Amino acid sequence: MPAYTRFLDIHLIHSSGWYDMARDIAPMAVHQRDRHGLVPQCLLTIPQMVQDGGGVVAPKWSRIRKDTGYVAIAVPVPRVAKALPGDALLAVEWVCAGGHVGKIRINGHGDGRGGMEARNARRQQPEQAGAERLVAWLAMNGLKTGTPVEGRLTAGLTTLALSFCFAGRGDGSGGANGAGALNPGPNSAVAVAVETLRERGFLGVEVTGSNEMVSLSLGRFEQIVDRPALLGVASRQDVWRTEDAWTFQNRQGGGAEIRVPPDLTVRPGDGDAPARIEIPAHYRAVPVVPDEPDGGWYLLTPCYHLPPGWRVVPGTDGRPDHIPLPTGFAPATGEDAANRLVNPNATAEDDGREIVELLSHSAVKVRAVS
Repeated sequence: MPAYTRFLDIHLIHSSGWYDMARDIAPMAVHQRDRHGLVPQCLLTIPQMVQDGGGVVAPKWSRIRKDTGYVAIAVPVPRVAKALPGDALLAVEWVCAGGHVGKIRINGHGDGRGGMEARNARRQQPEQAGAERLVAWLAMNGLKTGTPVEGRLTAGLTTLALSFCFAGRGDGSGGANGAGALNPGPNSAVAVAVETLRERGFLGVEVTGSNEMVSLSLGRFEQIVDRPALLGVASRQDVWRTEDAWTFQNRQGGGAEIRVPPDLTVRPGDGDAPARIEIPAHYRAVPVVPDEPDGGWYLLTPCYHLPPGWRVVPGTDGRPDHIPLPTGFAPATGEDAANRLVNPNATAEDDGREIVELLSHSAVKVRAVS
């Protein structure tokens, strides 16, 4: 990865000003200063009080004072969706300038279907923009590139990081989850951004993202896999949670492990079929949120709750066929390996509820070049 001299963070906010990740703005700037020596200038208001991590953010435009450094801006999603020019022109032109090495990072929510969205403080009134509109908005606000060297840019804007959940996944057609370090899923935000950059003549930009949910830890992005749970259904249809069906734990010697319940079957890859978790033929699958394949699933019966990020892929008969493995995981091998998944670079949290892996310089980061 090149040593960036100009870094632009773009926070995609709701038109009301609400931003779910408001508490992350300052740590992201501090990390760039402490880790990379990039002096920050935040052209936005950072709320002093946050609600579940969110708060009202507003642009605060001014002249960029530093020749090198870190700049953060806030842009309402509708402006991106309409590809409107505006005050962001100063920041985009700054990060794209020749004689420097620039990176743009897009922060917000991903919808798992190749797009980004923002909601208001009540998690209502969703506003959405696709990756092709993002590129169009950047183009209207000063995006420019130099001449690639052996297919890659080495100066000016070199990297476009899509740092929102599921940026490497497609639209639910299956197969995108698990594409991993080399290839974005079809119709994913990464794939669409790369294609649109090429169509507009912006060649040699590396576009990155993740197949999984992402979160910020000490200013650095990490991939997150949440643990599924076994749900029991009482006679009154009340649902309660038990914690013993799926197990997340660290492995002796390093890495993390997922133990899959015995009624499901972990299958290694064979031929064109990737490794997967096979679902019994009599099971049913119901999405937690209709028409959102990455919004979580109920798998019946017994009733497993698969949290957001886990995906159920139907077979040719429409019945649930399998669950793709979380990116970076593979079936365990050796003694006592049945129904276990391992990731040598991940870590299970102490409470066993999630497994995390840093995305920086990681093999699980999705990458493609325009």
